[in-house]
Amino acid sequence: MFSYPSRVALSLSLFLAAACLAGCDRDEQIRAYSAPKDVPPPDNAGALVPSTPPVTWTVPAGWKPLPAGQMRFANFLVNEKPEVMLTVVPLPGTATSGALLPNVNRWEKELGLPPSTEADLPRVVKHLDVSGVGVDVVDLTAPGKQKPDEKQRMLAAIVPRSEQIWFFKMSGPGDVVTAQAGNFDAFVRSIRFPSHGVAPTSQPSAAGAVKLSKWTTPPGWEQDSQAAPPRVLSFHIGEGPQAVQMIVTRFGQGDIGTFLDNVNRWRGQVGLPPVDDVKQANPLEAKVAGSDAFLVDITGPGEDGQARRVVVAIAFQGQDFYFFKLQGSDSAVGAQKDAFLKFLGSVQFAGDAVEPKAD
Repeated sequence: MFSYPSRVALSLSLFLAAACLAGCDRDEQIRAYSAPKDVPPPDNAGALVPSTPPVTWTVPAGWKPLPAGQMRFANFLVNEKPEVMLTVVPLPGTATSGALLPNVNRWEKELGLPPSTEADLPRVVKHLDVSGVGVDVVDLTAPGKQKPDEKQRMLAAIVPRSEQIWFFKMSGPGDVVTAQAGNFDAFVRSIRFPSHGVAPTSQPSAAGAVKLSKWTTPPGWEQDSQAAPPRVLSFHIGEGPQAVQMIVTRFGQGDIGTFLDNVNRWRGQVGLPPVDDVKQANPLEAKVAGSDAFLVDITGPGEDGQARRVVVAIAFQGQDFYFFKLQGSDSAVGAQKDAFLKFLGSVQFAGDAVEPKAD
């Protein structure tokens, strides 16, 4: 493990610890990612706890609530052996995060299924009205990866709410998920959003907010004029098949899913299947604004036969995670990786009073 300043150590270790629940032995996870006991809590930790719940529901009998941690809003143990979980993850309500087909295709890829088209959606999606809110429920079944006769099934609900999209997902052996399908339906239909609730968002709290304030633009990088939240900065490099994009996004601690969730999303973007062990991500050490960060470098076959590559640096600032993502063809990204690392080293963060600018 890397050596981090105390507060960054706590936040990034929690980030990896949440991911290890999906693929590491629990005892090993505790040994590898425990934070020092003398790490002080964030100064504005109280601001992160809403005075009223942002969402309520009725938990079916037999479901066991588990600690949510900082990566997921809620977790429920639906079945012990084999272990099946229901997870609740809110994400910023961008056009892409709430789009139905991309999410269906992402989950199909997780199960090893071919992607659906728009015309196929009625076969796998059911639309519900839950207390005046339109909800899309996705139901996917696939052959088992090891034993095709042992079906895998996923139930997921996409619930838009104000500036967020809430994802409720249960996946596991087909017989277990089928036995819990009625409970899943009842749970989704019980969801309510109190009118005065304060939902977690991708924006940092007002106190102690930290923004990307300064950087040095590498030669040949052209900054895009506008970047809609959660994107805070973006560049395009080159043209045509060799074009590369570099995007910086900012998310609150409760908005980003686990490390493994993100790795599998990036793997899907370069045409690779998901993995079930966080160790396979092989996170490396990097520097962002002079502080330690994680770096993930993934190359895959792409969808058009051209090898694709994505390099992502993950840094923690204030109460937020910053993702710096370089993506494009394998050769083009490789040619820009040194410039990308220099860009990371040039980055500076500051409080709200400083307006972002480039050197």
